[in-house]
Amino acid sequence: MLALSSLAGGSSSGTGTVLVRVKWLSRHAGFAGDSVQSIIQKAAAHFGLLVPRSELVLLARVHGEEIEVSNDMLRRLADLEDTTLTLSRVRRPDVLAPPTGQWDTGKAKEVEVKEAETREAEAKQIQTQTKAMEAVGYEDPPPYDSPSMTPPAHIPIPPGMFVWVLTQTEQWYAIECTHADTIHALKERLHARGTLPPHQHRLLFAGQKLEDMRIVADYPTLRRGCVVHFVPVLRGRKPVVYLFPPRPLAHATVAVSLAPRWAFSHVYPLAEVKRLGDGVGDGGERVEWGVAARPDGTLVEEGSGRELAYLFWEADANTNSLSLPPSPPLDSVDAEHFDPAYPVLDCDTPTAVLLPFTELLPYLDATLKKLSLHTAARNDFITYWLPDLSKEAFVALRFLPQAAYDRAARLEVQPAPDVVTRVFMLFRGVSAEEAEGPAWSAARARVGEVDWVKVVGVQAGAWDASRFRVLEWGAMEVL
Repeated sequence: MLALSSLAGGSSSGTGTVLVRVKWLSRHAGFAGDSVQSIIQKAAAHFGLLVPRSELVLLARVHGEEIEVSNDMLRRLADLEDTTLTLSRVRRPDVLAPPTGQWDTGKAKEVEVKEAETREAEAKQIQTQTKAMEAVGYEDPPPYDSPSMTPPAHIPIPPGMFVWVLTQTEQWYAIECTHADTIHALKERLHARGTLPPHQHRLLFAGQKLEDMRIVADYPTLRRGCVVHFVPVLRGRKPVVYLFPPRPLAHATVAVSLAPRWAFSHVYPLAEVKRLGDGVGDGGERVEWGVAARPDGTLVEEGSGRELAYLFWEADANTNSLSLPPSPPLDSVDAEHFDPAYPVLDCDTPTAVLLPFTELLPYLDATLKKLSLHTAARNDFITYWLPDLSKEAFVALRFLPQAAYDRAARLEVQPAPDVVTRVFMLFRGVSAEEAEGPAWSAARARVGEVDWVKVVGVQAGAWDASRFRVLEWGAMEVL
């Protein structure tokens, strides 16, 4: 669902252009347009909606009834305060039925051929995707009638159309729907049952991501009783980059290039996100900043002159990508492979530690200090993550080796720094009942034994103010 509201100022004088504020899920953006279709075109492209533009309309509530917005209405509504429009999808027939006796058989045949070509193209696309998945060793989820995929008998089965939704914690939900429902509507119903909000999870069916703005009928094999997989959207949150040159630096470029399993969700200062193409499979993304840097860490953005404490980026895990981060070299001592879409943190992870929350914060502060985070950085790290760290009585955590992290998110700085320290933590809450079981005993005993400086690979020069140092920290909650 997309809401549009007029911004202060209404339409531009003499041009007929209307300035509107657009809201889609949790995102907001402003667009200017001189027609309904121009606004729909811009909003759909900006938010990446994979829906034919001809099937999108704007609706307005007038006297308690929703009606479709025309260009004439748009200009009048934009002059009103707090006007909210809704983007909705309709199925537009290729051929409108003419009066009786005047049916154009030639046109009908043309539509039939067009539909057949569309079905053939979709079939070829599915074959291409299947071959790509086989190439990387992907396996479809077990079929519904597999013993491991059998829903609990106590859950009532709806009489009409419904789908089963299976979470990663093996919880089952029977979600009623119609073929005209959007996938986003299904996610809202799931959220009403106590799951994550729609923007924090994805639905997968037969290895394919179900797009929010598409409807159930867009997926012909998604039938009554099929199993849809619920996958949380994992986010690498608040990686921030500090530059500490030994003397004022007039110009430096900082670039972050993500493997395809990650996609930028936010960057600051704002910068263009570029797609990377490697000629094989899908590429990743790259963002680049130009700044001046001072010895105290203050950055000045080129162009705007804005002063900054650090550069910021966040990324969502892209479970729909078939391209994995590159594996470590065969002769590398660091054999860890970090996949942002499926990070590993469990009781069997060799470096994982488990602490009660009452002991976590002093441990975390001391560890971050050893990893070369200065006082302000440690403060920011802990206070930013505190709400998520305090969800459960215990917290399991580990820090990634820099080499493994760099393969998923490459950091490039010019001129080249003397020392680069990248600190990225994986963590998750653990209930008291689970933590006290035998499975986590090794992680509890490991708390005072892990040498995080060695695990992360921090160089001795990370504390030397006479050297050009770059520091980054971030984390990901493993849901």
